[in-house]
Amino acid sequence: MKEMESLADLAPDEVPEASRFLLEINFTELSKFHVETQKYWILAVNAALIAQNRERARGARAKQIREKVNAKILSRKKLGMVAIEHQIRKDGMHQSPNSNDTTSHHTQASIKTFVQKRPHPSATQSRLKSNKRMRKPD
Repeated sequence: MKEMESLADLAPDEVPEASRFLLEINFTELSKFHVETQKYWILAVNAALIAQNRERARGARAKQIREKVNAKILSRKKLGMVAIEHQIRKDGMHQSPNSNDTTSHHTQASIKTFVQKRPHPSATQSRLKSNKRMRKPD
């Protein structure tokens, strides 16, 4: 694909810093991957380039707003929330009590481990023993 080759020849300075990892891919192996994977990579690089162009085109007011939002994220770090979240993940407190896997402490837990669905009342009743009396047949 010509587009993939042209994007592969981009200098790292031409791509935003947050997206430079896209250029660290082995392109000979990428050409052997499925076409959908190649298209996904092309879309990701194009999106990074478009985002960089839009960032450059922004005015001073928009940049001030963006810096203010980033300052709020930094204040979150100042309060220690990020450190607490890392410690919780490290301790494994976010995992359900019945999970015995100790190797996945650093992976993000899915929402299913935090939220438990209430069983339907009929399902609860079906698990109980019958309360009918045993009576002799007629």
